[in-house]
Amino acid sequence: MLFGPLTGTFATYACPSPIASLGPPRWLGVERCSIVCTCNRVCMVVGAISCMPPPRLPRDMVHLRGIDGRDGSDSPDSILEDLSSAPLIAPARIRRDFPLACRVSPVPRRGNLPYWIGRGRWYVSKDVLVLVHAFPRRIGRLRSTRLVPGPGEKQTEKRVERSTMRSVETPRPARAASLRANAANAPAATAPLLLRAARGEAVERPPVWMMRQAGRYMKVYQELCKKHTTFRERSENVDLAVEISLQPWHAFRPDGVILFSDILTPLTGMNIPFDIVAGKGPVIENPIRTMEDVKKVRTLVPEEAVPYTGAALTTLRAEVGDQAAVLGFVGAPFTLASYIVEGGSSKNYTKIKKMAFTEPEVLHALLDKLAESIIIYTRYQADAGAQAVQLFDSWASFLTPDDFEVFSLPYLKKIIEEVKKTHPDLPIILYASGSGGLLERMALAKPDIMSIDASVDLLDAKKRLPETLGLQGNMDPAALFGSKEHIEKEVIKMAKKGAGRAHIMNLGHGVLVGTPEENVAHYFEVAKTVNERI
Repeated sequence: MLFGPLTGTFATYACPSPIASLGPPRWLGVERCSIVCTCNRVCMVVGAISCMPPPRLPRDMVHLRGIDGRDGSDSPDSILEDLSSAPLIAPARIRRDFPLACRVSPVPRRGNLPYWIGRGRWYVSKDVLVLVHAFPRRIGRLRSTRLVPGPGEKQTEKRVERSTMRSVETPRPARAASLRANAANAPAATAPLLLRAARGEAVERPPVWMMRQAGRYMKVYQELCKKHTTFRERSENVDLAVEISLQPWHAFRPDGVILFSDILTPLTGMNIPFDIVAGKGPVIENPIRTMEDVKKVRTLVPEEAVPYTGAALTTLRAEVGDQAAVLGFVGAPFTLASYIVEGGSSKNYTKIKKMAFTEPEVLHALLDKLAESIIIYTRYQADAGAQAVQLFDSWASFLTPDDFEVFSLPYLKKIIEEVKKTHPDLPIILYASGSGGLLERMALAKPDIMSIDASVDLLDAKKRLPETLGLQGNMDPAALFGSKEHIEKEVIKMAKKGAGRAHIMNLGHGVLVGTPEENVAHYFEVAKTVNERI
């Protein structure tokens, strides 16, 4: 096994195969001071790998060919000495100048899946040891690979490939196509429940999640906010975004885990600076009001502008596996434009409507640029690990039906059509708040799932929308302030009304601040056992 010198820059090494009997090595790639390769039973990672603290799971022991019972008290030197004598690693390849600031501790597991130990230095699992040199700048997360058994051996572990690092030997479009092909060919029984429902397959029960399920109503989130005080810090730091996204997963086990982010996140990469101010909301530093302003808007390059989004989605896929679907989301052009033109939130949207009615060519130019970047951003999220994407046109309902057909619908159609050309199996969910008067027109955009606002009865939505169009929603978020009996009644009613076609149980809007967590837990409990309660 080849250990590269621990410096800020690494050469691109070809991976040797010191263990011929175990088959050829598999090269996973090099990017930004990171080397990852595996020779079946031996794995080495050097570089800036980010990791989350391991979940609290039952203790287990470390094992690696000659390293048996670690109790967490070993010093780095003693571990390196033992590694030098391990039969699969050449002693000359071991370096002693790793910055090991943490101790090796017993490995927590879920089944045969290994987890990170510490803060980015060591990772030990049943037959694989990974040493990590932690640079100040964190880049991504380890991608473990399926191990190939040698002659006469049984395959003892299966691990899902996930990484923010791209192989230098595989062009990104080819890799993306490969990932999509693998997902499309995966057996339906192994796909997450929500994904199967979104595809229109028969499922054992309707899946359930909540819009804004990660956030302000959770005490654990409130405690985290005391240390990390700004929304952008929390949403644009990979570790924090993943931790927050997983908070409701650990607490309630929803069938969908949505990325903690914001629809405005890609704007900075389009030369539209913004901030999210506590108590005020989004603030656009330089509102766009003229054609000259529109010309300054750049096309989004997500790998450069928002790499943390891709890294977080990839990590979430690795964390939840097939137990839940990972959801990405994007803002629709009109809704994004409403913030960009108004300069932030608005009650009446007079500035963007004035532009629409006096200088429609300026607004259309802006909407078209936004649509192009949202197409790119949606594809990027799907390539990074999102298994479905929700498209939020939150403020489209402030348009009249006729104006919706001019300033929103064409761009929704464009986004969905273009994304489907490259990602035909990616379910797209369309949502607009207060959309009761627009349902039929929204359906013309041809999403896979229509997320229904609480102002519309699900039975009415089923009558008004094509039978092939799945539904999401739509319990009133305020119902979660009621008694447990009331919550159970509302969940059962939602499930009954959604029966007969693809249906994902959700709220009609995001969960409200101050919602009791125990009521949220009851909502999920009832939803997951709804077949037994009807």
